Amino acid sequence: MNLKLKAIFLMTLLALSACSGSGKSSDIEGETQKSPSIGWDDQVFGKDFYADLEASNVSRLFVAAGQEAVAAKRGEYLVKHVGACGVCHDGPDGGFLSGGKTVAIDGQEVLVPGVISYNQMGAKSKSVGEMFAAIKGADLPDAETKTKLGHIGYEWLSDQDVVAMLYYLKSVTKEPYTSAGTNMAVGGLGAYVPAPTRSASAEYGRYLGVNFARCTRCHKSEEGYFSDSEPFVGSERYEGRDDNLGPDIRIKSGEVINAWRESDFITYLKTGKTPGAKQIAVSMCPWNYYKGMTEEDMRAIYKLLSKL
Repeated sequence: MNLKLKAIFLMTLLALSACSGSGKSSDIEGETQKSPSIGWDDQVFGKDFYADLEASNVSRLFVAAGQEAVAAKRGEYLVKHVGACGVCHDGPDGGFLSGGKTVAIDGQEVLVPGVISYNQMGAKSKSVGEMFAAIKGADLPDAETKTKLGHIGYEWLSDQDVVAMLYYLKSVTKEPYTSAGTNMAVGGLGAYVPAPTRSASAEYGRYLGVNFARCTRCHKSEEGYFSDSEPFVGSERYEGRDDNLGPDIRIKSGEVINAWRESDFITYLKTGKTPGAKQIAVSMCPWNYYKGMTEEDMRAIYKLLSKL
């Protein structure tokens, strides 16, 4: 090894030694968190890099001062109608978000917990950060993987809408809205998702129909041995089945509701009646939740289906 190579080798060792270091702690809402012990991050991004990210995570859980009631009202609309949370979380006796139903998730029968009662997933036993992560299916322990499967698609709900839901749920339980007890480590809340522009557009309809109302949970094609299910296509054999398979609801290329006008679609979501006056049971389609949606949101979903 010549002198030049030796010098480069020694300089590299010195640089690595200077960059090494232990992790640091930061205190967020009175809880001490241990940041990853990667010294070079402090060198590259600055000493307070992780503290800034953790503080940013805290800020994601709150709205501007004075906007709490507005957020809670938006959250009530999303929980009761667009998200139809009660389809799974209402009690067997109709109790509001009281839990106790058994639903099939990934081929297994799962007892659904309440959301406003004291239990392992109840709003009264979880911090808002933990509830945020549970809704989005982010950073959950293996014991709660069923929550992830039951909430597929919710990871793309906007932070703004999820926080609105939390303000509403905490207003129902009469508990203070605080992030205390929340793990604010980097990534603990999942990726940040901005709020889409609300309008009667196909783009917003996709956000509502695919991610929030999750029409595609039932209205999808059957999976084949060599193929995945296709959204909105539905199954030709949906009549009389109880395995969450619904009919084709594409309007442009489908053959079931392709003749429906926008007014027919809105009437159906409000009453459960088709243009032929056939009454659809709420066990087949939870229109009794969707009927509270605004007509603008209903039109947005219709416009999406009209493009498919």
